[in-house]
Amino acid sequence: MVIRETVNFFHFSAKRSAILKTYTALNLKGLCEIRWVERHDAIQISKQLIVPIFKALEEIETDGDSVTLSKARSLLNNILSLDYIVTLIVMDFFLGYTLNLSKLLQSENIDMVMCIQCVESVTEMFKEIRNSAEGRFHQLFLEATRLCRELEVTLVMPRKRNLFKIPSDIPAEKHIEFYYHVSIFLPFVDQRIQSLESRFTKHKVTLKSLSGILPSFVVKQRSTDLKELIKLYASDLTSSDSAVMAELELWRAKWLKVVPSLFPKTAVQSLAECERGIFPNIHKLLSIFCVIPTSTACVERSFSSMKRIKTYLRSRMSEDRLNGLALLNVHRDVLVSSLKFWKNLLLALLEGYDLKYR
Repeated sequence: MVIRETVNFFHFSAKRSAILKTYTALNLKGLCEIRWVERHDAIQISKQLIVPIFKALEEIETDGDSVTLSKARSLLNNILSLDYIVTLIVMDFFLGYTLNLSKLLQSENIDMVMCIQCVESVTEMFKEIRNSAEGRFHQLFLEATRLCRELEVTLVMPRKRNLFKIPSDIPAEKHIEFYYHVSIFLPFVDQRIQSLESRFTKHKVTLKSLSGILPSFVVKQRSTDLKELIKLYASDLTSSDSAVMAELELWRAKWLKVVPSLFPKTAVQSLAECERGIFPNIHKLLSIFCVIPTSTACVERSFSSMKRIKTYLRSRMSEDRLNGLALLNVHRDVLVSSLKFWKNLLLALLEGYDLKYR
């Protein structure tokens, strides 16, 4: 909330933005409600610019109207609180581990195997941090102490300390550090671990069955181990169980002759290496594996494209023309060099017009 209000305070006034630019060349980023990667950037930049923001607010507090002065004073009180500084540093620390994971989960060519592997590696790292929480947080608290010294913030226990019992074996100089270690650091790391496990653990059953047909897994197990997979997707397969089992044997024999370093890494790559005429059922299972979504990022891109294409000035656009423009916008990375393609696309778009618009 403090970050959002600070960003809005500077973005909604050119004068206030100019004052902030006198202290830093970086720009503040808002907390995007949809794209979580933007939230990573917003928190990291807010931590980097906490000193320039403090200086800019101090300058604004001495010159401006009563509403601006009141808002600047309120933001200063929030930013100069030890709770905010410690929380910001802790969030920045953990988001550094999940930044690349968030970007990977929003990519187009990731499958469930890579997704689960990356999530498990991040989860294991968080568990290691949890086991060594005292030493990890001590380094973060030292960073918060240095920042408080630069901002002239006094290190004092919050008023709610009477409701918080500190063990008697904790030295007096460690009371503040222990309080924030228990009240902020431990709940945050526990919430990160629980969130990752609860969101992705339910996919492990599907992953365990489908990953068995990937080359790197199929060469390590027997075809009989995949009987549960055949029963699970029996309605999608076109052959009998015995024929599918024979097909799995052929699929396994094919990859036993290949060097492991040349195995496809993902389900999409495995699908490209699967001859549909020889392995129709394997091709079907790999196709199912490829379309299992890891996130809704690709689906949400279509809504973003539609918002840019069909504006208020294009409200009478026909459906065919909208579909054609949306495809061009979403798949802008596809290089098209054929004039015939453009001719056919133009004709398809023109057919979508009503006669009165021609």
